[in-house]
Amino acid sequence: MALEVKTYSSISDLVKDIDNQVNAVRELLGKYLKMMEDLREKVEKMKKFEETIFKLTGKRSTVPTAEFELAGLKIVVGVKPNEELSTIEDVVRALQDKLTALQKVRKAVEPLLASGEEVGVASYLVQIIDGIPVKILIKMV
Repeated sequence: MALEVKTYSSISDLVKDIDNQVNAVRELLGKYLKMMEDLREKVEKMKKFEETIFKLTGKRSTVPTAEFELAGLKIVVGVKPNEELSTIEDVVRALQDKLTALQKVRKAVEPLLASGEEVGVASYLVQIIDGIPVKILIKMV
């Protein structure tokens, strides 16, 4: 979990930052969705190939996957396309959740943006967890 605090001089600056993050997440999501699509095709081809081999030999392919942990880091050797696909699907779900959360925050701060002049406001201190604003502290002059 990444925790940070940013200071903004106006709500419009915060909104611009959120919009930039939304665009970055959408772009990244698009790349992962394309990767996921390519992996799904690869998985289907592998399934068909394995079925063909099974029909010809009567034996299932048994390519071992080695999985171990090193200082809290999971390492997988000999990864299969379906395992890779599963990992990318997890990333896509997390990015979709982040995008939804950012859009909710954006919508929540819109009334502050629409209120016009921020009379008496010196700055906005925003607590951010994993790239998502979770608290806005309004500093008055």
